[in-house]
Amino acid sequence: MLRDVYFHTMVRPIALRCWIFLLASAPPLLAAQGGSGQEAPPVFSVVEEMPEFPGGQQALNKYLVDHINYPEIAREEGIQGKVILSFVVQEDGTLGEVQVRRGVHPSLDREAMRVVQSMPPWIPGKNRGRVCRVQYNLPVNFVLQ
Repeated sequence: MLRDVYFHTMVRPIALRCWIFLLASAPPLLAAQGGSGQEAPPVFSVVEEMPEFPGGQQALNKYLVDHINYPEIAREEGIQGKVILSFVVQEDGTLGEVQVRRGVHPSLDREAMRVVQSMPPWIPGKNRGRVCRVQYNLPVNFVLQ
């Protein structure tokens, strides 16, 4: 009983004041985020139809082999490994927001990014029958032979 009285007289008014403050400050917070009313479409990680390089996985592998130039400094130092890149396949198939998720060496990271940024447009991903933006992770192996 005493606990109920405490809740209704002390805790509840404080909680209501917090909600009122949050609601009163929400419009300025939204405006401060640069909201022009237009939000970018969401980026999906998993969709019904994942994006695909034109020609499929074999064509992607061939493109990487044909276009990667092993950096001379990495070759001289014997550096090899796997660079993991992340990028967004846009609704029109272009690639954007290319980032190194796990790098090996700055020269290898730059080369992997250069090759991905120079790729032709992909076949975009689809979710519920509609094209959408999809995040894609791509491992790029650098192996000295």
